Amino acid sequence: MINSIIDKERRQQLEKAFNILTRRQKEILIYYFYENFSYQEITTVMGFSEVQYARILMSRSIAKLRKHLGALSIN
Repeated sequence: MINSIIDKERRQQLEKAFNILTRRQKEILIYYFYENFSYQEITTVMGFSEVQYARILMSRSIAKLRKHLGALSIN
């Protein structure tokens, strides 16, 4: 019972953190973690000219999530 309450709270906090991201940041996280796209595939789908840009956006997206979740004390 307590675990399900904690899981629900954690899920709500993750949703809040996800909602602070830009549309492009959300998009890249979904492609990478849920669709299992490679950086090359993401580069093509998102219209980047170089794979490096996909990696940079991913890094910044994760950093923004970590920062927000850290403020919520949920790492």
